[in-house]
Amino acid sequence: MKVLYVEDSRLDAELLCKELQQPGRFDILVAGSLQEGRERIDRDQGYDLVLVDMALPDGNGLELLSEIRKRALPLAVVVLTGSGDEESAVAALKAGADDYVVKSEGYLGRLVSTLDDSLARFRAESDRRSHPLRVLYAEPNADDVDLAVRHFSHHAPHIRLLTVTTAAEVLARLAASSPDTAAIPDVLLLDYRLPGMSALELIKAVRRMGAVDLPAVLITGHGSEEAAVQALRLGFADYLVKAPGYLFKLPGTLESVFSGAELLRERRMLQESEARFRHLVNLSPDGIAVHQDGEIVFVNPAGARILGAEEPEQLFGKAIRDVIHPDYWEAAGDRMQRMMKGEKGLYPVEDCYMRLDGTAIRVEVTAAPFTHRGAPAVQVVVRDITERKKTEEAVRNLEAQLSQAHKMEAVGRLAGGVAHDFNNMLNVILGYADLALERLTRADPLYADVDEIRQAAERSASLTRQLLAFARRQNIAPRALDLNAQVRQTEKMLQRLIGEDIELTFHPDPDLWTVNMDPSQVDQILANLAVNSRDAIAGVGSLIIETANVVKDEACGTTHAGLTPGEYVLLTLSDTGRGMDPETLERLFEPFFHHKGRRRGHGSRSGDGIRHRETERRVRRCLQRAWSRHDLQDLLAALRWKTRFGGIHLTGVIEIGSSPRAVRWRALQARGCPRARGGAGGTARGRGLAMRSW
Repeated sequence: MKVLYVEDSRLDAELLCKELQQPGRFDILVAGSLQEGRERIDRDQGYDLVLVDMALPDGNGLELLSEIRKRALPLAVVVLTGSGDEESAVAALKAGADDYVVKSEGYLGRLVSTLDDSLARFRAESDRRSHPLRVLYAEPNADDVDLAVRHFSHHAPHIRLLTVTTAAEVLARLAASSPDTAAIPDVLLLDYRLPGMSALELIKAVRRMGAVDLPAVLITGHGSEEAAVQALRLGFADYLVKAPGYLFKLPGTLESVFSGAELLRERRMLQESEARFRHLVNLSPDGIAVHQDGEIVFVNPAGARILGAEEPEQLFGKAIRDVIHPDYWEAAGDRMQRMMKGEKGLYPVEDCYMRLDGTAIRVEVTAAPFTHRGAPAVQVVVRDITERKKTEEAVRNLEAQLSQAHKMEAVGRLAGGVAHDFNNMLNVILGYADLALERLTRADPLYADVDEIRQAAERSASLTRQLLAFARRQNIAPRALDLNAQVRQTEKMLQRLIGEDIELTFHPDPDLWTVNMDPSQVDQILANLAVNSRDAIAGVGSLIIETANVVKDEACGTTHAGLTPGEYVLLTLSDTGRGMDPETLERLFEPFFHHKGRRRGHGSRSGDGIRHRETERRVRRCLQRAWSRHDLQDLLAALRWKTRFGGIHLTGVIEIGSSPRAVRWRALQARGCPRARGGAGGTARGRGLAMRSW
């Protein structure tokens, strides 16, 4: 809006320009006198509005107003004055001012809306005057019609009279006119006495046709008060008597009636629009609020629910600062200031709000400048995204778990393959060591050396078992197990591992459920975690072991991959050590990762395979069948028993690689078993022994 401000007071001009300093809204030029104002208007025809002070050093602001109106310049005019007397206001409005503002306290805050409204009214009035006012005039007297037509052509050329002589013609014209066409008149002008039907009866018929909004003026030759009252009751907007000079009043009456009808239509449309807006706001699933001067002045039901209020009125007058989380105050305030200065692209933004009960919620906020009761305000649309953020976090966790599972699967395959080949070599070493020890006596000097070889191989076998446990390919022997009893059996060993400076405490659940698990893996888990706790405790400390029954629901599966809902036994180890930082905790079960010194701490990773295979198995209340495992020593013992009570004939030993097969043949031949035909090249597939009794 381009504004010419005619003001001799430099201070008033600076204050007003500062108040209206809104980028993209106002372009203000100041003239310091009446003459300078005239010159600027003559030079530049691009102004939208003139804001003129009443008292100027070289004249009165009303003089400039009169000149603008006489020249019919397309300018809205608002008059400013330091005195608020009624006489000055009436004079300004009579001279054609669109509005009148007194320089009282707070007038600058109201000026923006005053200028907007004045310009809107002026443009609406100009638009109306640029279009002829169509009047359907029903008058049976030809002389009266002729006088009216000639008078309007000279004194009100913008009013177009369409004349008829009877009520039937009026009804016919209205019936033929569609509300969407220009044929329908703007105003009805009806003479009281019409052939066939009086004007009072005619207006009833018009209303029955549905032309409720069509304004009508009754004109009559006699000024009966009773007729006037009756006409107004039936829906006439005004009543005029054909007294001397009435034709000079008639254009103003018709314009006033039309303007009043337009105002009523606009008001009704505004009310309908407000009702629709209110309905949409109240039904909106997003919170909508308005805050002004730092306080909430409006909030819809959804906004009240988001902030934990039972009714929107509970939030009226509440400081907006109390709604925003303290950690977000500075950022929110900075965005608000930049937005009010006209900066774009600041919203939507994720924020954190506080409910009335003190809980924090994540929200998505969009804000925009707003006018509330004529003063600047801010409208805010808030969407609760707390559940969406939880879902996103759950998705990220699942993606991380999937990535970790892929990584563990790849490393597990590698570890399983290495462990399998290494285990074959250890079986050869152990087999030949056992054969050698059988041929030696304890007094033999080589016996101790061979026994050390055997013990070293057995210690190496424990490393193989850890790799196989990690790869989840270890042959295990699960059985019904009382976890409390198993922990009790290992207490002394654990105390020796952690040392005397660390106190070991066990808190068993007396009603602990039975689990199906390999006892050796429980011992391995306890030992590895106890060693880790020992390394984490500097000096004196404590290690606490606890058992408990737990029931996991479906929600737990989103944070613990592979965990199905059901009943579980929980084994907990806690210590007073230094703990782990978030980065270390994130990589806790990664293979071959540790944050301690060299050759220390692999327990958490070897325990990972066991944890997935055993401790996360669903607990059964009943005992489950346990399967035993036979290694080479079990096989040899079985063969010794067989040779006592019956003969066997070995038909094939199939093994991948020659060394494991050879050591088995040696062990069997040492016990008198004949070698079968076909050697190692038979058609048997797989691995193990095929025996036939006789």
